Amino acid sequence: MTIFFGGRNHLTKTRSRVLLIDGGMAMLNPNHQRYVNRLEQLLEEVQQILESRKGGGIETPKVNALKLKTKNIIKITCGQASDYYKELEGLSRNEPIDSDFKLFDVLETVEAVLQGALSDLKGGFLIRQEFIVAGEIFSSVLDQSQYLNEKGFKDPAAVLARVALEDTLRRIARQETIDDSQKASKINDELKKMGRYGEPMRSQIQSWLAIGNSAAHGDFNDFDEKQVKSMIEGIRGFLAQEFQIS
Repeated sequence: MTIFFGGRNHLTKTRSRVLLIDGGMAMLNPNHQRYVNRLEQLLEEVQQILESRKGGGIETPKVNALKLKTKNIIKITCGQASDYYKELEGLSRNEPIDSDFKLFDVLETVEAVLQGALSDLKGGFLIRQEFIVAGEIFSSVLDQSQYLNEKGFKDPAAVLARVALEDTLRRIARQETIDDSQKASKINDELKKMGRYGEPMRSQIQSWLAIGNSAAHGDFNDFDEKQVKSMIEGIRGFLAQEFQIS
């Protein structure tokens, strides 16, 4: 989408783009229940294949298909660097499956991986994976914000930076079981109260939110380029702390 700069129109155009970006970010929030359902479906397939063994043997194509489907969901939920994925990769490097005994071994491994991943997902232990991915996306958004500010477009730069900050706060709120539908400033207060961070950080975040709010509402004289630069740098540091990105 083209951004028009000049007068108040630039904010309207930029804001529509921000909403698109914000909407895209919202879609990054993993639907954990959908992943849970998929893992449970694959566990059911394991049992179905094992049941078929009673009727005359295990079918190799079904086992191979199950292994591939399991690798796919594990890659999505746990990542290729996870022990779960590496365990499945080990199956691929093993000798060809040419007997029911080997097929059964493969099924046992697949079942163990699925059960472990399901337990971790239900327990919330894969949330950090989401944070790492989100952090990389937000870092890119802040790069865009920095570029705009350096080119003299402080207003859309401030709006973009606030988008990254607000979504970060909402993700942290969900992790801490805080209502993420509240205003960002309220979430910030509650995160401080529960000890996620101290008063200095809470106060700093409030000032960043205020700058972004002024930009979004057309109060362009309430801040300058230096403040936006400091805001972007500060939010980038906050992301590095919360999302473990460089």
